[in-house]
Amino acid sequence: FLSNGSPRWSTDWHYGANIAAPLFISVIFLLSKFRSRKFILLASLSIFLSTIYVTWPLIPKYQKVNSAKIDKLLQLIPEGATVSAQDVFVPHLANRENIYLFPEGSQADYFVLSPGFPSWPAERQFLSSKIAELSKSRDYESFSEQGVYVFRRLPTGVD
Repeated sequence: FLSNGSPRWSTDWHYGANIAAPLFISVIFLLSKFRSRKFILLASLSIFLSTIYVTWPLIPKYQKVNSAKIDKLLQLIPEGATVSAQDVFVPHLANRENIYLFPEGSQADYFVLSPGFPSWPAERQFLSSKIAELSKSRDYESFSEQGVYVFRRLPTGVD
């Protein structure tokens, strides 16, 4: 509760769950103070509709991604490779010895990055500049699907 970071207090991150239960119970207690059924019904309907209004934009945000295509892209990375990836991809690659949370692992064989996903702990601007840098580099080849980029370090001496 001591953080002022927007992920902690916005509704599009899981951190909002910390407040959901106390808020829900508080609203029930507040509504129980009123005697008018009409007011309670109107207040309940208002709360319900405002919840739908706030959370509705989140649904398309997470449904636009075809995870099967992204999984196929991640399968291009060999088991023994060293990988640096954003936090949303690390769990899908965790069955390997050398996995780093981007921006750590600057000497990794593979980078898995996407400007369309949260980039904690890296700042979004740094992430975008790294994607641009790797895209232009002759030391890497890239594969992409739905805005997710896999950059593979080329063996030295290969053009």
